[in-house]
Amino acid sequence: MSFIKTVLVSGWMILVALSPAYGIDLGVVGKIYPVVEPDALDEMQRRAQAINIETVLATKKTDFSAYRPKDLHTLPMARAPRTFNVDLTYVVPEDIRDQHGKVVYRRGYAFNPLEVVSLPNTLIILNAKDPMQKQWFQTSPYSKDISVMLILSDGDLAGLSESLDRPIYYLTNGLASRLNLSAVPSVVKQRGKRLEVQEIAIKK
Repeated sequence: MSFIKTVLVSGWMILVALSPAYGIDLGVVGKIYPVVEPDALDEMQRRAQAINIETVLATKKTDFSAYRPKDLHTLPMARAPRTFNVDLTYVVPEDIRDQHGKVVYRRGYAFNPLEVVSLPNTLIILNAKDPMQKQWFQTSPYSKDISVMLILSDGDLAGLSESLDRPIYYLTNGLASRLNLSAVPSVVKQRGKRLEVQEIAIKK
């Protein structure tokens, strides 16, 4: 159980790090201030620890073959090979102040998370409803690499996870937008201070 829990938490933290935003709008109570960014790793660890992994794992008893998340982002199959880079740099649109009114980040400040941390995983995004894409992955070197994170734009996550004996995740709208994904299968790797996305055109 401890191994599975560690894998799930680690995978979740990586996806949160790539997402443009995370959290739920619970409304406003009292005086508010612009958010001053906390240490990225501390924040991800805090949120990951808040997840009740045992509860998540207990749902395996339910048949999830038809389950799809509400924000699942489906993508068409790649028709031609294509490679492009993604810059994760975020530019602050306005001055950000702390609770004392002191400017912490001025408007125009640019931050690239890949200058501070590295993406430890190669991401593979595919549609598990397509037998050709599943076969491509299973016969590729990526299937033997435990550091590869497999992400589905559609298909039976629970069934494929069990057959491959590895954790798998669904592609959300936020992550797809952050990575500028437009077709599957796609391979995402870090190249210097940017991410490289390679769309694979599978020959029929």
